[in-house]
Amino acid sequence: MPLENIVSRIEEKARNLSDEILSSAKSRYDKKISDAREEASRLSDSIIEEARAEASKIRSIASSRAESERKQMILAAKQKLLRSVFDQALERLSTMPRDEYRSMLLDMIANFAEGTEEIVLGKDDEARLGNEFAAAANAVLTKLGKKGQLRVSFASTPFGGGLILKSGGVSLNLTFKALLDMMRDQLELEVAKLLFDTGREGG
Repeated sequence: MPLENIVSRIEEKARNLSDEILSSAKSRYDKKISDAREEASRLSDSIIEEARAEASKIRSIASSRAESERKQMILAAKQKLLRSVFDQALERLSTMPRDEYRSMLLDMIANFAEGTEEIVLGKDDEARLGNEFAAAANAVLTKLGKKGQLRVSFASTPFGGGLILKSGGVSLNLTFKALLDMMRDQLELEVAKLLFDTGREGG
């Protein structure tokens, strides 16, 4: 075989081998690029998903806080309104007309007194009810078949209406404020239903 042919064959084989090496290298390069892109995409998707989850969590916390604050504001407004209602009720009771107030106290005495107790009234009741109130109270009890031996005294401070019944070291507080406080839990539910229609809305 002539030398030129041998050289030509060697060059051809060298070119073929070079092409194979380049092709293999390109294939590996393409694979690495593809793998890198897939990994980047996977990481990107993971990062985006984590970011979305974190954003959702933040929104949820913010929404929960906002809802909690909203409920607290509503509760505070309800409580303020309820206090206002009770304050107005106490004011109306304590400023009712003299005859109506006197009649209410006599009814309370008739229901709770046995006839030998001490009735303590507020400071402002002395002028409002007069000295004859003790006699009127004893007369009511006598008609009911009870002892008419009540004693009436006046405290140094106003009560805002109502009375205190004392007997043998035991006191029964029948002032309007004490009665409202005793019934407050039950009355709050009733007033809340009237004010906020909680029965229909479920609370």
